[in-house]
Amino acid sequence: MAHKETVGSRIRLTEQTVEAALKGLQAGPKKTRLWDLEEPAFFLQITNRGAASYCVRYAKPSGGRSDFTICRANLLPVKKAREAAKAKLAELAVNGVDPVEARQTAKAQAKSRKLRTFKALAESYLAAPRSRPHSERTASELEWRLNKHTLPKLSERPFDELRRRDIRECIRDIWKDAGGNGKDRAGNRIANMCHGDIKAVFNWAMDEDLVEANPAAFRKMFDDTPVKRRGKLTDETLKTIWTALDEEHGQGWGEISIIAIQLCFVTLQRPNEIVKAHRDDFHFKDSVWRIHPDRNKTDQWYEVPLSELAVELFSRAFKRHNSKWAFPAKNGKDHIRSTTLSHRFEKTRKRLVDAKDLASADVQLYDARRFGRTRIEETLGFSEQVAEKVINHAEDRAHRRRYFIGDISGEVRRAHEAWTGELRRIVFGEAIEAKPKKADPELDVTARV
Repeated sequence: MAHKETVGSRIRLTEQTVEAALKGLQAGPKKTRLWDLEEPAFFLQITNRGAASYCVRYAKPSGGRSDFTICRANLLPVKKAREAAKAKLAELAVNGVDPVEARQTAKAQAKSRKLRTFKALAESYLAAPRSRPHSERTASELEWRLNKHTLPKLSERPFDELRRRDIRECIRDIWKDAGGNGKDRAGNRIANMCHGDIKAVFNWAMDEDLVEANPAAFRKMFDDTPVKRRGKLTDETLKTIWTALDEEHGQGWGEISIIAIQLCFVTLQRPNEIVKAHRDDFHFKDSVWRIHPDRNKTDQWYEVPLSELAVELFSRAFKRHNSKWAFPAKNGKDHIRSTTLSHRFEKTRKRLVDAKDLASADVQLYDARRFGRTRIEETLGFSEQVAEKVINHAEDRAHRRRYFIGDISGEVRRAHEAWTGELRRIVFGEAIEAKPKKADPELDVTARV
């Protein structure tokens, strides 16, 4: 078949004639059009690359003629494509709708709707520069909550059409998915945090003049006031758990996570800060761990004085590998997650409860911070301010604290040493004088790569 535009010749387009036309196609510089005998405006168009489409020629309402592509030839049988061509011509005759312009308008509207979705708004919010950037941890948690809880429910909704009732319904659904039942406050907290995320996104959108009102600007829907947990950690329980961890370490069970758990007890720092311990943050010669702002909850530099036991445990962790992280993940690039410590602790606890070595399962890894902080103030005699500093709580904004400019770092170090001595007394029955000791030069691993 010659590769030219056969405007004057017509054939009845059938499955057989279309198949024959495609088989007999030869390369050429022009398009080939096979016009239909049954519907004069309907034709099969074949490009010089062999792409075949069903089209219809029509008179534009504004004057002149144009071609409208119905679909690729392999997507519809000839009969269906002919019916579609007749429908387009009928719509044009009755309503004066130009099919090409209608398609372009539909595409533009679809693109506009995509840009107006809550997902697009949330992505713009996350990428927007801000005077107080989110810390790495805060940004990661925010993005996780959006992807896990909020976007599956609001993702494709046009953000400028969302109303207060839509946000309320979304928050209720998140609460149900998170296990909200009126008793477990974890679901309440997740739902309220997601509510806060949505509110923050719309507050930013208002500042950018993208919306006129914030549909999430209402009070939190669930009571997430934390219940003060006394904790079930006692001297006897602490000794039992520590001994069990030592036994498991000796058998090679989760050695990395066990060292990290023991450091939670020794340093009283948060599990999430322990797992992010980075080689560059340690100054073993001075027995100091300077936690980077991106790796602690207060988003500020924080110094943890290291006792001899803390130096020993961290050094043991670093000597196991060449990673920059004290507790590297299996991929070797990142650190393990704090959930790894929780799971390891739960396994140890279950084993002890099953063996009746532990009276109750109502003890958590986080109880170490509560237990140690209380012991530092009530038993070891340090001030509340020092005890709070040991566990790196955000500073009290009361006037008496804001106007205090003294240096309590020495007291904080003595408190760490005293707590370590107390811990050794509980676990090993040792009577150790609580005084700062210099780190053993043999344990300095900061020079390792």
